Amino acid sequence: MSFDYETKNAEAVDPEIDGQPVGAQAGYDPDSGTMNFPYLCPGPHTLAISATGNDQTVLKSQKVTSTGGSAAGKPEIVTFDGPSTVTCQGTQTVPVDFQYETKNATTVDPEIDGEPVGAQAGYDPSSGTMSFPYVCPGPHTLAIVAGGANGQSATKSANVKSSGSGASAPKILEFNGPDVASCGTSGDTVTLSYSYRTQNATAVEPSIDGENPGAQAGYNPAHGTMRFAYVCPGPHTLTITAFGNYDTSTSKSIDVAPSSAG
Repeated sequence: MSFDYETKNAEAVDPEIDGQPVGAQAGYDPDSGTMNFPYLCPGPHTLAISATGNDQTVLKSQKVTSTGGSAAGKPEIVTFDGPSTVTCQGTQTVPVDFQYETKNATTVDPEIDGEPVGAQAGYDPSSGTMSFPYVCPGPHTLAIVAGGANGQSATKSANVKSSGSGASAPKILEFNGPDVASCGTSGDTVTLSYSYRTQNATAVEPSIDGENPGAQAGYNPAHGTMRFAYVCPGPHTLTITAFGNYDTSTSKSIDVAPSSAG
């Protein structure tokens, strides 16, 4: 890239790019001439002439951007089109396809909820169909990440919800209580209480070390306090299991240790 220049009272002139000397070049006429700059795409860069005379230095600069084709550098996601809702059955995994088109991309990769999807066949960086393994019931945020030159990238995402039986799969939103039991003598039984809150559950049940603790008063499936008979010294794993429609279920556990063996 060339710039014509003219100076007054200059003893020497030198080019700079982004505040740095360009490096070894043939000496420039201090009065006038044409200065050459090696412009590294995609830029932008600030090109400057430094004029020195009488122990003084003055600088004049111009910011230069790039255009056209891949020289423009930064990748762009032109389209990323797919469904906003998928049909789920239970907690199955269903494929969800999105059509995409990009500009200036050298790679494209899928993400779900901000995490890489994992090993997949390489996608065409320009356009194609991207497939996402959607774990029901969701919702999930599906995204395409386009990489370009010089480490640049662009991301576009879509939030996808589910409908059907999987949309009503049970969830345990809270299961809170102690992780230490105050034991006296080995064989003592300590009652521990845990608050819980669920979504889409039709029933909830406790278990200790994977075993049903036996007959208890029925628990409210939506929220309440669940009590466990902890036999010292332990440790024991206390679990809540939430059941839903279509034979769906989910569990959450807390490992509890004794404060003393007794």
